[in-house]
Amino acid sequence: MELLDLYQLRMDKCAAEQFWAMAMVASMNGFVLLHARKLLKMINFKLLGYGLAIITVLFCAYIVSRHFIYLEYDSLANRIISMKTDDASLMAPVVAGCKKKLALFSGVGFYSFITLGTGFLSVFAVFKNGSSDSKK
Repeated sequence: MELLDLYQLRMDKCAAEQFWAMAMVASMNGFVLLHARKLLKMINFKLLGYGLAIITVLFCAYIVSRHFIYLEYDSLANRIISMKTDDASLMAPVVAGCKKKLALFSGVGFYSFITLGTGFLSVFAVFKNGSSDSKK
């Protein structure tokens, strides 16, 4: 296996890990949204709410870390390509400037938005239902 192939596999793995991290947190938060009242009968609302917030933030940090690792492998792969060929057009970005930054960060932004959005909604639901139940 060539080094370039290895870097491409690692880049693919980073992208897949981002997706599955977002999917796990979004589904966990969706479950909490659907079953908040039942969960609050078994778990203290502060413990559940803070636990969800911590998990959501940690997974969001994980998604961002995968993105920067992806960018590192991309940079290494580009160096290998530039050493193997004299054709500079292979290294020229398809888009440049603001469009390139948007392309590079749109995925991580989208995954982070879903992760933080569902996390916010589930924590809000837990604290709203938990605090109203504790006043009764």
